[in-house]
Amino acid sequence: MKVTRGYSSQTGRLYPVGTIGNFDGHHRGHHALLQRVIETARKKEGTAMVLTFDPHPVKILAPQADFRFLTDEHEKLARFEQAGIDEVVLVEFTRAFASLTPELFAAQVLSKGLGL
Repeated sequence: MKVTRGYSSQTGRLYPVGTIGNFDGHHRGHHALLQRVIETARKKEGTAMVLTFDPHPVKILAPQADFRFLTDEHEKLARFEQAGIDEVVLVEFTRAFASLTPELFAAQVLSKGLGL
């Protein structure tokens, strides 16, 4: 499994199929979502991708919150690999990133950055 930090103009993926989330822990909903991404990518002979954030958004948006994580980054990546994900893109979550409009997020991150 390929792990990439950042999304800046990464192209060349054949039929990328992706999902976005924090995936802290790994419950049935996460499993079902990842399996759907993998199945869809395999049908298209594409790349099964996950876009996730580091640090977790709560650390930036509510640093005073008493938030406990279920998995660390190493365990999260291991679970993605075990599930069959081809590539994980770790995006640095900052206040500037959080302030992107939906249109800019779609254009800059999803389309231009990831080729989705």
